[in-house]
Amino acid sequence: SGKTNVTINLPDGVQTNGGKTGTFTITDFTKQGQVYLVRSVASEEGEGEETQALINLSGTTICSDQPIAVWSGNQAAVYPAEMASTGDFTSDQLLPISHWGKQFIVPMMKYDACTIKRNRLNVSAIESNTTVTLGGAGSGTWTSSKMGETHEFDMKRNVASEAGVNVVNA
Repeated sequence: SGKTNVTINLPDGVQTNGGKTGTFTITDFTKQGQVYLVRSVASEEGEGEETQALINLSGTTICSDQPIAVWSGNQAAVYPAEMASTGDFTSDQLLPISHWGKQFIVPMMKYDACTIKRNRLNVSAIESNTTVTLGGAGSGTWTSSKMGETHEFDMKRNVASEAGVNVVNA
């Protein structure tokens, strides 16, 4: 019943495959289950489909006047980078920032030591100047410089922050 208006704010320097940059609004959602794909354009490095990397959309904010689901994914995720000849399709439904937390206990993932050398975490901050403390081996801190900033870390046992963050296994 009615239209759903969705506003997307891309990080600086990011362009979609449809040529959009900055902030834009989609107003043509009229049916339940309707999908809109936002995909970044390939970076200039490399030649051909296999060697071109898509620009990361981390830090994109999405607002809607009706409830929506937001999915994030990668066509050929390569973890770790040393395994560049392989790739997997990944997809996650993202949590609304109202559900992001300040305290996380992160279980270590078990991988085949012959193929995977390390575990990685992506941490995204809601607010600029959010300090994130990482516990466990090689503990330390990171402070976000802007809203939506994402940083990748070697896996830590626990993550704590002053404001809401999203923590996912990279």
